[in-house]
Amino acid sequence: MVKDPSRGRRISRINPETEYGESDSHQLIHWVARERWVTTGSARPASVVASPGAGNPQLRLAEHVLSLYAGYGDRRMNGAEAKYAILLNILDRIIQDGAVAGRRSIYRTASSTPGDRDQARARAYIHLFLEAKYGLYDFDEREKQITESSYDGGVDAFHVDDEEKVVVLVQSKFRTNAQNFAEKHISIGEVSRIDADRILRGETEDAAGNPYSGHIKGLQRRLQSIPDIAKYSYKVVLLANVREDEKLAVAKILSDFETEVYDFRRCYEELVIPVLRGEQTYFADLRFNIDMSNKSAGSRLCAKIATEHGPVNIDVILAPTLEIARLMSRYRNSILRYNPRSYLEFSQQSTNRLIRESITERTSGEFALLNNGITILSDETYVSEMIGQKDAALVALRNPQIINGGQTAFTLSRIYDEISDVERATMFEDKEVVVRIITLPNIDTKKKLRLIQEISSATNSQTQVGAADRVVVNDEQRGLARRVFLAHGLLYEHKRGEYADAVQKGFVGRHSIIERSIFLRLMLLANGDYAKATRSKSVKKGEGFKDLVATGDVIDRFGRIHAVFGSVRRLRSFKPSNISETLAMVEAVLAAMELGLLPDGTAIDPYAERLEQIWPSLVAWCLDHYPRHKRHSDVHKFGAVRHWAKSPNCPKAIRAYLKTFGLAPPARAETLPPNEAMLASPMV
Repeated sequence: MVKDPSRGRRISRINPETEYGESDSHQLIHWVARERWVTTGSARPASVVASPGAGNPQLRLAEHVLSLYAGYGDRRMNGAEAKYAILLNILDRIIQDGAVAGRRSIYRTASSTPGDRDQARARAYIHLFLEAKYGLYDFDEREKQITESSYDGGVDAFHVDDEEKVVVLVQSKFRTNAQNFAEKHISIGEVSRIDADRILRGETEDAAGNPYSGHIKGLQRRLQSIPDIAKYSYKVVLLANVREDEKLAVAKILSDFETEVYDFRRCYEELVIPVLRGEQTYFADLRFNIDMSNKSAGSRLCAKIATEHGPVNIDVILAPTLEIARLMSRYRNSILRYNPRSYLEFSQQSTNRLIRESITERTSGEFALLNNGITILSDETYVSEMIGQKDAALVALRNPQIINGGQTAFTLSRIYDEISDVERATMFEDKEVVVRIITLPNIDTKKKLRLIQEISSATNSQTQVGAADRVVVNDEQRGLARRVFLAHGLLYEHKRGEYADAVQKGFVGRHSIIERSIFLRLMLLANGDYAKATRSKSVKKGEGFKDLVATGDVIDRFGRIHAVFGSVRRLRSFKPSNISETLAMVEAVLAAMELGLLPDGTAIDPYAERLEQIWPSLVAWCLDHYPRHKRHSDVHKFGAVRHWAKSPNCPKAIRAYLKTFGLAPPARAETLPPNEAMLASPMV
């Protein structure tokens, strides 16, 4: 029997599809499984929460989630387990895509047995690498590059990067639980069985005389079809952990090739995080044509601006809306790195309708007049009218990033995604948008990032972008989010809507995402600055971020504080208006655990439950003995608790109470020693 704490009712007999909806039901089940709000009448964990409908892919995915969590009992997952759970959710979605598309039986039968599931996940892991590293979004395109089979010469996949002129051979070792994924290593024997040299030299058999598989022969045919193959280099990628003391031996075995190792850390950092953010690696060069038939003075207006960091080139062009739509549809958050908003957050903007109508309801080209245009940053910009084509010019951008006009680009991409290729040609015909291209100077990285932030703040100052939004759009916050995920498997949402796509696809539950203001308050607590954590000014304008010190110890402490915060929120009705009292109770749980007031000093929930019981008594005592002001000494006076919870005296008062009475109300405990007072408190 499973209890839904957010609604206070049992859900074992409800219909998840009709009462929660597909996405909500998956998130509920994922949350229930992770947080262990499961009771079965015994101490053993439940393995089934609900009966997902066979036609509901989100709920089928939830069954995989529950099977994963079945071994954790009543404890929460640690950071390694949480990250691995997210990885499995991504892999299961890839498997689901393969099953829906009717590809290979390994995907269709993945849920038959645990062994079938693990084999499918191992193959999906290679899909993840190809998607995140090389931007291969199409399932069939990735599947054609996977060679894993019998007699594959130790090569599980390949990729030919025509842009960089490199041939990549992949050997993958997927592990079926979080501990093995982090700790188990590929053996020297397994590395030595990679026949990269024989395969690339055109041998059709391995050293034992066994013919290579059809997939490997397909790879050889692919290489034979490349006219300038002599210009290509070769690389071997190991999707596996390699022992530190064996790296030299691995390098000697693969001495003829450049070797890259994607161990478990690099997997989470470079494969999982980009997929969660919608920032899979994309090709750095963007090229598109400009229509010159209606332009009398050349293809662009250009100027060189002197800045304190060096010269900046500005080009203004009229770009085809179709090219902008294709760019945004393909790369999404990858090209919004320095924009205060994320891709899906633009869907909440009311002006989208007006932008849409100027494309869909007009056949003429007023779009360029009715729209403010788009600003794109570029490392290098080239515009040429000598391309052998009449009335056309070619624009080439290196590492483009949209810093203003994201809403326009988003709306164009949504229209692009909703219609066919034939309809696109008609819908976007003769409709252009003004694009301002800012080419950044080749300067020190820190100076360049500072200049980018200044440009982003200035170009977005006329829009409804809060001060805090602009403060956090920088690489420092991205790095902090990365460190928190790697340490705890938690997702700090420094840009609103950043992980919306990951939630929608079922990769993560909403409980794993930490909203920016909550993150800042908890980080300030981890920094030991309770006063700033409860102060609204620190959060609303993002001022608190300037004072954060994010050392390894602080991030470790943040994980514990976040867990306590989650436990408190489950017990109490949470509203933004009473955040200060919630943080006071978090401080109380942390203090009680530090003082060791319960026999099991590591479990959070028992402490939170005890403090919830005695909270009114604790607050009344603290207000009486440590009031913020005399006028706030009455516990029943409106706002007294909130004001007290914001005061610098609050943590001191809580500790004084706990040292005096333990976890018991004063009426029962004031005559007892602290340890006996603690035992006098009623058990849950």
